[in-house]
Amino acid sequence: MIEGGAAHGPGPRVGQDLVGPEVSSQTEPDEDSGAGRDRAASRRDVAGDARDRAANLRDQLNDALDRDGAASDVRGLELQTTPSFDDLRKLRTAAALERAWAGSDRGQAGRDRDSARADRGSAADDRDMAAQDELTGVYSRSAGLLRLESEVVRSRRSGRSLVLGFVDVDSLKKINDSRGHSAGDLVLREVAHTLREMLRPDDLVVRFGGDEFLCVVPGIPLAAARGRFLQVNEMLAVATHLWSVSVGLAELRPGDTSTDLIARADADLYRVRRESRRPPQVGPAQG
Repeated sequence: MIEGGAAHGPGPRVGQDLVGPEVSSQTEPDEDSGAGRDRAASRRDVAGDARDRAANLRDQLNDALDRDGAASDVRGLELQTTPSFDDLRKLRTAAALERAWAGSDRGQAGRDRDSARADRGSAADDRDMAAQDELTGVYSRSAGLLRLESEVVRSRRSGRSLVLGFVDVDSLKKINDSRGHSAGDLVLREVAHTLREMLRPDDLVVRFGGDEFLCVVPGIPLAAARGRFLQVNEMLAVATHLWSVSVGLAELRPGDTSTDLIARADADLYRVRRESRRPPQVGPAQG
């Protein structure tokens, strides 16, 4: 009989309790959100790490089993005895089983990580959807205000300019009353589309209220920002011959918060409205 051979017999699956409970491939109903999917992805990453650790332990056990088999062969030669074939077979079988379980664990770890990546992708999609205004496709108010705050901080840190346009769609109430809200919705979508077309890809367009948009234009002079909003009205005039916007402008000052910036742009829009009854109007802006 080989010394210690019985201690390494195949028996129950070795290491099966090292991995912990299975992680479901399905997202829990109460976690069907971006944050929930992030949590699920993190759990799957943890499960993948646990399975890798279990596989490594099994490999270590396999090496020990192989060493036991080799040592038995050597002892048999030294003692001029032949080890029990059944004992050697058990050791080799146990090593083969452990290697198979290690491979299985590594495969499951890879699948867990694939699921984690898929969950994180779904979470990102959920966040994108939540950040988007359903009607116009631009940023929603809550998501847009967070982005504006980030732009204010970035502008302070870098020292570059930041201009905010407060955009109001002219006569939207009259359009809703005379032609119906579906026509008003069409106007809002067209204005949002034109704003995105005429501004740069990195400029921020936010649906702030019913007929109001905020446009965050970093890194260009105030005069250049004013020119871009004039182009918005020119494009609307070409496309519709009916619709226009009025715009108040404000440039970030030292010590400004995002609320201060919005308030000054809104005040400039009010001035534009007060001084002229004929749209389109773009204010000279408050610096």
